[in-house]
Amino acid sequence: MEMGDEIQEGNDITSSMVAVAVNRNKNSIYAVKWALQQYMPPGQTLMLIHVRPRVLTIPTPMGNHVPIAQVREDAVAAYKRTLKAQTDEMLLPYRQLCNIKKVEAKIVVVEEDDVASAIVQQISNFSISKLVIGASSRNAITRRFKGTDIPVSVAKNAPNFCTIYVISKGKLTSVRSASSTELKTDSPEDGRSVSSFYSDISYCSSQDTGEIESESEDSSQFYSLSLPVQRNRALSNINRTMKRSISSPGSTGSNTSSPRYSSTRSQTSGIEEANEVGENGRSHLSRSSEVNSEGYGTPTSEERGSPVSSVQLQNMTSIKEVTSSITSAFPLTQDYGLSENTNTDHSILDIPSIDSLCGTSRVETNIFDRLEEIDEINNIHNEHERPEVDSTLTSASEIQMNESFSPDQQNIIFELEKLKLELKHTVGMYNLARQDAIDARIKANELNLQRLQEAKKLEIAKKREELAKAIASREKAKSEAAIKQAEAARLLAEREALQRRDAELRAIRELEGRQKAEEALASAHLRYRTYSLQEIQCATDFFSESLKIGEGGYGAVYKCILQHTTVAVKVLRPEAAEGIQQFQQEVEVLSQIRHPHMVLLLGACPEHGCLVYEYMANGSLDDRLFCRGNTPPIPWFTRFRIAWEVASALLFLHSAKPTPIVHRDLKPGNILLDNNFVSKIGDVGLARLVPPKTTTTVTEYKETVPAGTFCYIDPEYQRTGTLGPKSDVYALGVMLLQLLTGGLPMGITFAVETAIERGSFEEVLDKTAGDWPQVEAFDLAKLGLKCAEMRRRDRPDLEKDILPELERLKAFADAHTVLTMEEIDVMPPSHFVCPILKEIMEEPYVAADGFTYEYRAITTWLQSNDTSPMTNLPLEHKHLIPNHSLRSAILEWEHY
Repeated sequence: MEMGDEIQEGNDITSSMVAVAVNRNKNSIYAVKWALQQYMPPGQTLMLIHVRPRVLTIPTPMGNHVPIAQVREDAVAAYKRTLKAQTDEMLLPYRQLCNIKKVEAKIVVVEEDDVASAIVQQISNFSISKLVIGASSRNAITRRFKGTDIPVSVAKNAPNFCTIYVISKGKLTSVRSASSTELKTDSPEDGRSVSSFYSDISYCSSQDTGEIESESEDSSQFYSLSLPVQRNRALSNINRTMKRSISSPGSTGSNTSSPRYSSTRSQTSGIEEANEVGENGRSHLSRSSEVNSEGYGTPTSEERGSPVSSVQLQNMTSIKEVTSSITSAFPLTQDYGLSENTNTDHSILDIPSIDSLCGTSRVETNIFDRLEEIDEINNIHNEHERPEVDSTLTSASEIQMNESFSPDQQNIIFELEKLKLELKHTVGMYNLARQDAIDARIKANELNLQRLQEAKKLEIAKKREELAKAIASREKAKSEAAIKQAEAARLLAEREALQRRDAELRAIRELEGRQKAEEALASAHLRYRTYSLQEIQCATDFFSESLKIGEGGYGAVYKCILQHTTVAVKVLRPEAAEGIQQFQQEVEVLSQIRHPHMVLLLGACPEHGCLVYEYMANGSLDDRLFCRGNTPPIPWFTRFRIAWEVASALLFLHSAKPTPIVHRDLKPGNILLDNNFVSKIGDVGLARLVPPKTTTTVTEYKETVPAGTFCYIDPEYQRTGTLGPKSDVYALGVMLLQLLTGGLPMGITFAVETAIERGSFEEVLDKTAGDWPQVEAFDLAKLGLKCAEMRRRDRPDLEKDILPELERLKAFADAHTVLTMEEIDVMPPSHFVCPILKEIMEEPYVAADGFTYEYRAITTWLQSNDTSPMTNLPLEHKHLIPNHSLRSAILEWEHY
């Protein structure tokens, strides 16, 4: 589209004209897209303004720039046509964007060195109300050295009726709003009207207007013809142009009738005829080339000896200089494929590709300069005639050479003329091929755009089809879901009715079960073995003082053997009024629980208040802490383990279901130790069943008279009478401090706190326990002080805080115990060894003689003997009873 078709008059531009300043910057694409999206509905007009520098110089093949005044007008016109093609190619994407949006694009190309001022001038000329411009890509450093950006300068100098929008990466970065709504409608004062832009865009001077118009008219007809016909017509037009340029006088009218120009016309007509006949013309030119090649050669002796005038020598020198300069500046053989071998066929003229001729705009100027020099040389020979070369190209009447010239000189002159014509043909073919390439690219872009649009339409149709299918499937799924939901609601109603009925029946059964349990507890039908008074009297030798091993709060404790098992029997004093209640409480609690660190209740004699426990060989923890009976002290790692065992048993009591149990009398005297110093809590006569609904509150269970040992009773329990699981936590804290210090409970909390504050914590540790690990001992002391806080809410939780810390200390102690046991050769207790095999028993069984043996050893003995292996006395029977207590003790000893 020519520029004249785009904008006819300045009055066609509306008062609310929107324009976009474009260049090769990527932000210009964003600016056009933004303007089309914001202000351009279909059918509107968008002005595209492009400013390029004035053409003041033309580049040369050597990389230099020649002022336009020193270059021929045809070279200037060719260079401007090249710039126009580049500008059209640059503006093509913007045209396509406008076509997509169905917006008419009005393009204005201005030649001006100051881009900002040129854009401001166009705003005034066309009364542009909105100008969109892409942001500059320069950073702060380049702006410092190269001056203000074009968007900033335009926004600063633009008329006040125009709003400037600056776009960067598709986003609006800045706006300079219009301060006046009055539009400028006067014509430009500088004389550059809209028509002047067309003269700038025409890319040629006024002298070449006729030729360019004819070329454009001819080229416009090419689109309806085939490519070979287009090429032949273009060659004919080029030949006609060349004929006019050759036939026109170079200086004066007298030269038109010279033999030189007549010779040139004849050659031109011959070449034109050759182009019109196609291949015949190529053979015609080939024959001419063969004649010329035969004319080249070394002169004979006669020719060298012939007299030559000074003018001829000067002409010959000029011809050689021009020939050498043309060969160096425009090597035909290298650039255009002409063969240098005279023996080859010169009819084959290789036409260069379009890509190889991209730089011919610079070569044309050099070619035309050289051809002018050839014309000047030929003017010297205008009075001489050339000899006849070929009858098909020239005739004897048209070309007459001076007989004084040698054949070499004549061949050179003719070859130069031929090369000039061939070069002009080549340039014409290049221009035509370049135009074809541009048209093909435009057509390809249009086809690609159509393809994208069709693909987009097809994709939209597919999406609509998929959407319709999805909607249909959703509706179908909704209907199916509604049916399923209705069916599920019906089933749910039926299930809820069944569940309600089952819940009612289950509640009735639970109520009956609870009532039965309460009745069973009330009737004292407990799960323990009942011993008769005679059995207990026989075992204790009628409660002999020699078998008494201790004195409890409500009676004495005897060590005896009952049914071949060593047990401890606690006997209630007849005068103890509260002993009966404690007896019933202890039987009730211990008969229902089983825990490795709770004393095992083997049975009882309810008529006389006797309790039968498993025997704990090492007595109470209180006796061992104070080394009563010259017993050895407990090492520190065993104390760490005892602390964890007591806490785990205490947690077991607090977690009892359905009713938690509070011990109320936790102290070292009620912690019993077996042969391997495994601790177990005993004496639960003061234990209290606390209602489960109150176990999580601070005030859990209230009593009028506190029970327990003075130094271990919870202060809050003493003051208010409220009882809870954390009452046992206070007693545990005091016991932990006793394990560390080995001292009495009275004032132990104050003593440890004072030692820590003074930094003398090591002094309060029990030295008999060995070399204490200071860090772990200090951690245990801090834990004991937290448990012994006065207020119950300040004490830590047994399950979450206390037990994990004690478990960590136990793991540390176990690791140290393994190292210690490896260093010391520990001998097993004698009653762990089988009397027959002299090995530690794995399955201990009690025989009729009262001794315990390994099961496989005693069975083998009894198969051949009826006497005791130990006493050699006859056995009453051969029945064997498993000794579970001894087996448990052996396993614990092997574990530790």
